[in-house]
Amino acid sequence: MSNNITIVNKFDPLNFIRVYAALLVFSLHTILFLPTQVEMFTDSTPIAWIFFTPAWAGVWMFFIISGFFIAKGFISGKNKFTIKSISKFYVRRIIKVGIPTIVFVILCGFFCFPDWFFLNLKTILNVMIFNYNGQPGIDGIGATWFVSTIMQLYFLVPLFCFLVKKVDDKDGKYNLLKWILFIAVILLGLGIRIFALRNGLDWYKYTYTPFFANLDLFFGGVIFSYIIKDLQEKNNVFNVIIKLISVILVIALVLVNSFYYSRNEFLVIYQYILPTIYLLTVCLYLYAFGRKKNYKYEVLNYRSLMRNPFRIIDAFAGISFEFYLFHSLILSILKVKIDGDNVIVNYFVLFSLSLVISSILAYFYKRLFRNKPYTMSGQP
Repeated sequence: MSNNITIVNKFDPLNFIRVYAALLVFSLHTILFLPTQVEMFTDSTPIAWIFFTPAWAGVWMFFIISGFFIAKGFISGKNKFTIKSISKFYVRRIIKVGIPTIVFVILCGFFCFPDWFFLNLKTILNVMIFNYNGQPGIDGIGATWFVSTIMQLYFLVPLFCFLVKKVDDKDGKYNLLKWILFIAVILLGLGIRIFALRNGLDWYKYTYTPFFANLDLFFGGVIFSYIIKDLQEKNNVFNVIIKLISVILVIALVLVNSFYYSRNEFLVIYQYILPTIYLLTVCLYLYAFGRKKNYKYEVLNYRSLMRNPFRIIDAFAGISFEFYLFHSLILSILKVKIDGDNVIVNYFVLFSLSLVISSILAYFYKRLFRNKPYTMSGQP
């Protein structure tokens, strides 16, 4: 090991954005699982809009981050452009993402919603072949449309990375060709959404859930990973300013989005324009925190967590996918137990209990499939 590489016990900022995205989804869903109290909550709390987090934006962030990290596997050489290596890539994706989802859906449907399960066997089949768009859906199962979409994008990513590598091999010092490709993908995604809007196509079916409507987010993350792959993080004032700006922009965008979403205003901008804005904002964050570093993160365990409690962010990031699977189901089960008169207290009780229970289930569910519960994504 180089003497210039040190080991640090601090949380990975790239894991923070994953946790942030998961909590955006979870917070709004907590509100929505208190349907009879949402209006009371809004009327009685001046800052209630803060809790109406943009869950759709959380999903868009997942697509961007997934593309960014998947590309790293091809950049590092872990995934090679051979039939054998690509086959292994597909198998790993199925084992890590596909099979846990299929098992969850079957168990959830059979034991929790048996009537729905046997009336929708075709839906279960669509889940198993990664062709499910969330409809018809039920608590816990409906959200797994994301897995079908991401698996379809995973199927395409080796070919796309191969093409980007060809561009990368011919590119110059300033990554001009890759920047052109990045801009082209952004315009493609924006064009698809504007086309759907102008032609009155159903937003959920043609703009939110299908793989082709999320190409810009996922492959934008892929291209950006190639753009910054050789950049070294420097310890200077400029670097600190960029990091600060990127964090402020990500948080500010969500706050503004939450404010207008809670008032049901500018919904068209949220649904059709903001995906592009989120892509650019998250990529700035990835630039700020995703470049090469002169240190590695200490392996996360009980001792390192006790010495730095903020590394709970790394721990949660490692189970964020499994948490996503469980959270809606747990919310639906616990909501009937929450019947207090104070709407704010009800929200925080449901939020806290569901967060803890879903996290525990997510941890053991990940261990069940022998997947590592922690992810040190920022290691050089």
